[in-house]
Amino acid sequence: MKNKLFALTIVLGTAFVLGTGTNALASDTLALNNKEIKREFEYKTTDKEEEVTDRFTSTVTENDKIYTLSNILTEVIHTEYTEGESIIYDSPAFVDETKAESPKETMEQNNKVYKLKTMELLPRRIEERTQHVESEVELNDVEWLNDIPQTSDVEVTDNARSQVITAELPLMRVKTDTERWVDTFTFPITISEYDADYFMLGDTKVSKSDSLINYKEDFLDYLGLPNDKYKISSIEWAGEAYTRNGEIYRNATAYGQKLIHNIIAIYGGEALLPAVDGKYYHCTYVNEEAPGNTIYTMKATATYTLQVSKNEFLEKFIEWLKANPIAAFSIGTIVILIFVVMILFTLSKKRKVREEIKIIDIGKNEE
Repeated sequence: MKNKLFALTIVLGTAFVLGTGTNALASDTLALNNKEIKREFEYKTTDKEEEVTDRFTSTVTENDKIYTLSNILTEVIHTEYTEGESIIYDSPAFVDETKAESPKETMEQNNKVYKLKTMELLPRRIEERTQHVESEVELNDVEWLNDIPQTSDVEVTDNARSQVITAELPLMRVKTDTERWVDTFTFPITISEYDADYFMLGDTKVSKSDSLINYKEDFLDYLGLPNDKYKISSIEWAGEAYTRNGEIYRNATAYGQKLIHNIIAIYGGEALLPAVDGKYYHCTYVNEEAPGNTIYTMKATATYTLQVSKNEFLEKFIEWLKANPIAAFSIGTIVILIFVVMILFTLSKKRKVREEIKIIDIGKNEE
């Protein structure tokens, strides 16, 4: 009986200390797990039980913390009766309504004509997205095809924003290539040691008495220019010989033609369009020949709850123990007392078993 009373006293004391000493920890944990943020969305519908889960993201990140969608509550904030059967039309989102296409006055659906009854301009976030773009860029007087720029700044019309942005896009292909010869090819020539009987043009020995035009192909080879794209038609002396640093020089100029390309190149790819706050038209169309309908203006409120990981809970618990040493000591004492009571209870049960066995043995001896 004493053991039972002692155990009961320990248990009651444990419950008291745990209930008071850990109150702050329970409060902190509850506050941690119940941190919430909310998102609201208003919409119109003919079905107030309409599913709205797809209108919210499954998670929200705020201040580097991830919140998970826990529930969505909907409520009716306005009820409107329309004349005739109605349909709802939501336009694509845009930024500037002056550049956006206005809703049509009538719409046809299932061989029925619906007339625009109401139109609202509502906010909507346009998320970051990509849009495929191809643009023609005209490149004139290109001497070498491999000189075509591999990227180009292209104006992209953002369909959602009804605005034009600039994106750098890669070269996809050459659409057209028109070749023509132009008389703008020229380059200077400087001959050193002009008083010598000959001079070297690369590996070619040129006699001073020879006409330079006789070596036009050698000049092109020396410059590394293909003769099917460049032609030298004349080489003329540019003044008389002159002396510089004790050496005699003479200058000449070559004239000719070069083959150039007028190209239309296609640049394109997936252009990244940034996120932006936009708007959209929410329209109600009615069939005046059909029975009326009820349109509900609804407000959906989504609750996102901060999910606490085990590691974060353990860190909070350790911080709480450091901030509450008395309660931490109480919890440790309680754990030790419970362990002692369990040992005493176990020993007591073993003693009773031994006494019962002893009584049974005495009975057998008397017989």
